Amino acid sequence: MTDLTVIILTRDEALHLPRALASVQGIATRVVVVDSGSTDATVQIAQAAGAEVWQHPWTTHAQQFNWALDRLYCGTGWVLRLDADEYVTPALGAQIAAGLPDVAGVTVGRSMYFQGQPIRYGGLFPARMLRLFRHGQGRVEPRWMDEHIVVNGPVAHLSGGIIDDNRKPLDWWIAKHNAYASREVVDILNQRLGFLPADMTPSGAAGVKRWIKHHLYARLPGGLRAGCIFCIAISCAAAFAMARRPARSMCCKGSGTAIWSMPNWPRWTVSWRKMMPVPPPRSMPCWGSTCLPYSKRRPHENIRRHRRVQRGRNLATDARQPADAEAW
Repeated sequence: MTDLTVIILTRDEALHLPRALASVQGIATRVVVVDSGSTDATVQIAQAAGAEVWQHPWTTHAQQFNWALDRLYCGTGWVLRLDADEYVTPALGAQIAAGLPDVAGVTVGRSMYFQGQPIRYGGLFPARMLRLFRHGQGRVEPRWMDEHIVVNGPVAHLSGGIIDDNRKPLDWWIAKHNAYASREVVDILNQRLGFLPADMTPSGAAGVKRWIKHHLYARLPGGLRAGCIFCIAISCAAAFAMARRPARSMCCKGSGTAIWSMPNWPRWTVSWRKMMPVPPPRSMPCWGSTCLPYSKRRPHENIRRHRRVQRGRNLATDARQPADAEAW
């Protein structure tokens, strides 16, 4: 049997946690639930299922997961990152139980459900993501949004997958994506100003997407970014799928537009949040050990730079307590 430790980040996930724990019951040698102050029955459910429960204050997904990694003992074999609202498919469970290849990390396909309906078309899912890796050879990059696991070594792929099926109401989805928008603004401002640790570079498809996001997507006008993604998904990939199967469109009940509008909601609001006013500065700021350069020839640039950094710091503070606590 594969030596597998499953790490699940939780906060008020009593609705989804039993399903996630049941999906890894036959393949995990150890399950660690890292909770950040749940007020429902999350902790009791985890303990009743035989999982270890660790408590740690929430900052970001990356910091929370890396904190758990640092606490695992040196003899740990493989590590699986699983969100509380996700579950492992039987096909992936059988592949893990049969033995994993001699590599540093393994990618799997991640599919998504929205309001109980699968997102079948649009060219996005199943997304290939690195979720399995050997302990000591992988770590989550220190980002506030769209963080990936980066490994030191070769990567293989398994045909089995993970299903993301969150059953919380629509109001929760809206609050969740508003929090995502704030986190992405922090990353964008940090990319320009460097007031947080530098990103690690993911490999494979994640690395290609990161390059496109930084060098192409980021240069588009604010409102055009999300519009391009939405139109490509709806007008192109989804159109071909509906042409092949006209009787069954993107999903039943006619909620295709809502499915693609919701994931793109934070993209629309990122540009607005970057332009939000901040209080005027009193002095030049420092973030940790990184201080901003001061220009004597162009003092107005100092004020603008400070305001951008202050905006990033304010958004980082607001995003420390997200609406959800599972990793995206």
